[in-house]
Amino acid sequence: PNDSFAFCLTDTSTFLIYNEDHKRCVLAQSSNSVTTAPCVQENESQKFRWVSDHQLMSVALKLCLGVPSKKDWVPITLYPCDKASELQRWECRNETLFALQGEDLFFNYGNRQERNIMLYKGSGLWSRWKVYGTTDDLCSRGYEDTYTVRGNAEGAPCVFPFKFGNKWYADCTDAGRADGWFWCGTTADYDVDKRYGFCPLKCKWTTCSDQKNNRLLCIINSEFQNFRLLIRFLKVFNFFFSETGVPIRCPDQWVSYAGHCYIIHRVPKIWKDALTSCRKEDGDLVSIHNVEEYSFVISQLGYQPDDELWIGLNDLKVQMYFEWSDGTPVTYTKWLRGEPTHANNRQEDCVVMKGKDGYWADHSCEKKIGYICKRKPMSEAPAEEETIDMGCQRDWKRHGFYCYFIGNTFVTFSQANHTCESHQAYLATVQDRYEQAYLTSLVGLKTERYFWIGLSDVEEKGTFKWTNGENVLFTHWNSEMPGSYDYAV
Repeated sequence: PNDSFAFCLTDTSTFLIYNEDHKRCVLAQSSNSVTTAPCVQENESQKFRWVSDHQLMSVALKLCLGVPSKKDWVPITLYPCDKASELQRWECRNETLFALQGEDLFFNYGNRQERNIMLYKGSGLWSRWKVYGTTDDLCSRGYEDTYTVRGNAEGAPCVFPFKFGNKWYADCTDAGRADGWFWCGTTADYDVDKRYGFCPLKCKWTTCSDQKNNRLLCIINSEFQNFRLLIRFLKVFNFFFSETGVPIRCPDQWVSYAGHCYIIHRVPKIWKDALTSCRKEDGDLVSIHNVEEYSFVISQLGYQPDDELWIGLNDLKVQMYFEWSDGTPVTYTKWLRGEPTHANNRQEDCVVMKGKDGYWADHSCEKKIGYICKRKPMSEAPAEEETIDMGCQRDWKRHGFYCYFIGNTFVTFSQANHTCESHQAYLATVQDRYEQAYLTSLVGLKTERYFWIGLSDVEEKGTFKWTNGENVLFTHWNSEMPGSYDYAV
């Protein structure tokens, strides 16, 4: 495709399903046979990927894992993917258990000498599954929409698998196109519905110019023109907008994110006292439910590489059955390799987050360390009389020498940039950690996850520049970024 049509695509996140006790991976032999075999990373019949929040598809057969009924000891086989079917919905549980959603029936292999994978009420080692080559559960490679551009689908996300020419596709394809542009169907049957859009290109992260001894990280083909719900930052010299509706409010020194408030307390306490302290503040020890929340906690609260902090995960009720202290379900874990251990037969019933990457480990609950609290936002404040910050337009708010505005809509990067320019403004630059902290406080007031800023490599592919021409003197990459997700900034 020509240079004006260059976009970045998220990783498709194919993986092998591994049982550590058997030391074997799941193999999709046919629609009626799902068994295990020695793991071979290149074997298409062993590759799976999430195609919705709860459906897991065989890459080789383009069919989804499912069962004939919600009964103990029925075979798990493959079916045409159907988002409406409760018999194809899976979820992760404590300790890498993999279960039919809402049921105590688990993905199991090896009992009763059965060759096929079975749905089974037992939750032992043969019902525990990881992403091959990692310690992560299967939900760590969760589904994320791939939004399209152009075509006739108005930015709708790809639907995988989709049918074209009586053939099923599990990824974007250039089939049927002489120009080589990759596309996907945005309904399950393109042959019937004729709805499609073009896919962003897969791209790589690389290292670019070294400014003031700071390594800056770049993306090739970074103008990510996907339609998704995004926030754009507009920034004008000597010129913040509070959207219609009251944003959430957190107590002083707490940081807001996705509808909750968070804080790190460094006064050492045993786990029980830390829990009591959080509850006195109308909160609880932190529970973490997805990779975005985990990344927020270790990157935005002042977490340090040498920290060791209590979180709410514990197995105080039933040994090795971990629960959150706030009662929310365990949908995500980030265990340190080899954990949890209950080392030397000690009672290690409480979980800490520690080390540079904030991985989790169980520990004696009597150790005195810092802790992380999480709470719901404060009650809405009474309406205040509108004020206009000096030097700023109405509905903008001043910070330092600049005025800021946040607006939400379905827009591309180019459209966001154009909107800013039409207001004699530009997409936000981030020049230092203080401005980063201010923008973080604005993001925290919103429930959306993704926000455009003004960094792009439109002028010179592979080298990022701010859209207003300012030099790139500061970067603030998220945890484990750049990594497998190839987004614009």
